[in-house]
Amino acid sequence: DQADLSVEWYFDDKSALNAAVFWKDISGFITYQLQENIDIGVVGDIGGAGPAPVLYDVSRPINGDKAEVLGVELGMQHFFDNGFGLRANYTYTDTKAYVDGVHVGQLEGVSESAYSVALLFENDRWDAQLAADYSGEYTEITDAGGGRSQTVEPITWVTASVAYKINEMISVSLEGRNLLDEYYFAHLGRADMLAGFETWGRSYLLGATAKF
Repeated sequence: DQADLSVEWYFDDKSALNAAVFWKDISGFITYQLQENIDIGVVGDIGGAGPAPVLYDVSRPINGDKAEVLGVELGMQHFFDNGFGLRANYTYTDTKAYVDGVHVGQLEGVSESAYSVALLFENDRWDAQLAADYSGEYTEITDAGGGRSQTVEPITWVTASVAYKINEMISVSLEGRNLLDEYYFAHLGRADMLAGFETWGRSYLLGATAKF
């Protein structure tokens, strides 16, 4: 089940304010369950103690009972007469997840707070943008081991782009991604209990477009 209510006000050319409230009731969402010290049929001889089952920790997907999602979104866009503009939006999401009749915390993969803000410029020849997209801390895996959840740290993704129209047929562009050199970092409740790390580095894209 889900429902949403939104309102928009266009107060000028290319300018608007918007707000929305949304609600979802999710049944049978997919999560992961960790089973510790499971005999999967592997036998080993450890330390000369003789053949014995080797026990493993097994993580497997299961269906949770239900999840409740309630959120609000606010946004705006406005362009000034000189070609500069601003676009921004903010989303707050409150979630509750239940597994085996127990409230286990947030719904996995959903951050409580997220926002996006961009400075814009456009005219007959130039089109430029500087944007920042923020995603707050969120639970990635509720049952990651030892009664701990795997949590992903906040990240801010900054991009910039500029395009120039040489004439009616040819235009060139330059785009930079992840300008803050952000990275993915996950832990088990404490920063010194690393659960995941991934880095992408900065990247740049130079392009040209020709129309015939």
